Amino acid sequence: MLGNIYLCGPPGSGKSTVAPLLAALLQREAIDVDAQIEAEDQRRIAHIVHEDGEAAFRARERSTIQAASLQQGCVVALGGGALEDAWNRTRVSETGVLVFLDASLATCEQRSRAAVRCCASRARSRGCTPNAARAMPARRSI
Repeated sequence: MLGNIYLCGPPGSGKSTVAPLLAALLQREAIDVDAQIEAEDQRRIAHIVHEDGEAAFRARERSTIQAASLQQGCVVALGGGALEDAWNRTRVSETGVLVFLDASLATCEQRSRAAVRCCASRARSRGCTPNAARAMPARRSI
């Protein structure tokens, strides 16, 4: 059985860029969890969260990760906060290997200005980076 490769990291760390490149190199299928949710829902993640709430978005995310975990040999780009959910962490650890893509806050902001700007300013006011500091213990636990 060929396990999946799961890419995690903060928004803008390169998960969505690296996944198809690594998949092509390894001759595997690439799955981008956030892109798949957006395609199925026909709305951006920010709109889903704003209109339906974060809990509804996280339920979609969990379902998408479940479906991806049932496939074998895929490269899966997880959303920035996916590993905050204990079920997702367990599923990922049971079905593949987790690779953390790290990047500085400045790099993440530069790569995804619209998505990160709001989160970064809120996070700076709290003294941490968006998702990264909050999710780091979860990422390290796998």
